[in-house]
Amino acid sequence: MKSLNVIILIVIVTLCAETLWAQNRPMERDGGFQDRRPQRVEQFGQRVPREQLAKRIKQLQMWKLTERLRLSEEQSMKFFPRYNRYQDELTDAVQNLQKRMGRLQELHQSNASEKDLDGEIKSVIAERKNVNDVLPKYLDEFRQVLSARQVADLILFERDFLRDITDALERAREREPNKP
Repeated sequence: MKSLNVIILIVIVTLCAETLWAQNRPMERDGGFQDRRPQRVEQFGQRVPREQLAKRIKQLQMWKLTERLRLSEEQSMKFFPRYNRYQDELTDAVQNLQKRMGRLQELHQSNASEKDLDGEIKSVIAERKNVNDVLPKYLDEFRQVLSARQVADLILFERDFLRDITDALERAREREPNKP
């Protein structure tokens, strides 16, 4: 069970990273919008907007996942709608958890009452449970299309893909002259 929680945590981190890359947080200044976040530098010095980078990572993920699971065309057509719903629900659950964690941090830093902290702690725990419940909820749907070995490959793939993307982003940050 602990290994399942670790795998779920890895999936959460993957989705959090994807969500952060996909979000656009412009700030309004002088009547116009400016993006506070630096854009990633692609090969040959071209800048790639975060939304485009997130889209490319998502495409790479689907391609690599299809390859790793050895999905037939028929399996792909059945699997990816389910997988996309799973990822959407997991992303929503992770975002809710992040909001609750942010609220808990605000309460903690503002020296809130014990009662307020206890209430928010319970909310954080409930949101963590929601995040942990997403994969088991979709397991039966995945098993309608995938073998047990393919589901195991899926779970391991998510861990490996997160590690690879995180490593690639770290290398890209190290190469950038002006690190954020």
